[in-house]
Amino acid sequence: MVSPCALLPSQAIADGNHFEARPIQMTREQLLRTGGKPSPAMAKYPDKHGGGYMATVEVIHQLDMLRRASWGDQYYHYANMYESPEEFRTHLNHCIEILRQFTMCTGDGIMVTHDWVEGRTTPFADFHVPHQCRNFEKILNWVDEHRVFVPKSEMVRLDDNVDLPSPP
Repeated sequence: MVSPCALLPSQAIADGNHFEARPIQMTREQLLRTGGKPSPAMAKYPDKHGGGYMATVEVIHQLDMLRRASWGDQYYHYANMYESPEEFRTHLNHCIEILRQFTMCTGDGIMVTHDWVEGRTTPFADFHVPHQCRNFEKILNWVDEHRVFVPKSEMVRLDDNVDLPSPP
């Protein structure tokens, strides 16, 4: 089975799979348990949608960054995102930095062997090794069970919100 990340861009792929934000609701208590601190700049849901802080699960953010890095400017065409070349580069640098942090923090220590391949002058790494994985479908199911659907027009700054001078 071929991963959607390995396929060429298409609207069908961009519309499906795991790359959309899937916002969820986080209570104050959940925020504190994660080590986070409430801030007047944090986006909150209006009371009619249950209140709480807007959150996403990091793995979905990471998959979106892989798609962004893989597709480059084609991603923006299919995802209807338009940024200047400078904004795109800044965003891509953010993606690379987050993926670097993730890679270094999880530090997969699986041993990868190398094989001689006809026509090559150096051994070629065999990355087809078994990994111990989490149940990704279970993660997506949990996210979907806790997902919040708020029309963009209703996701507005609340009276007690303040703006940060720049992105965190």
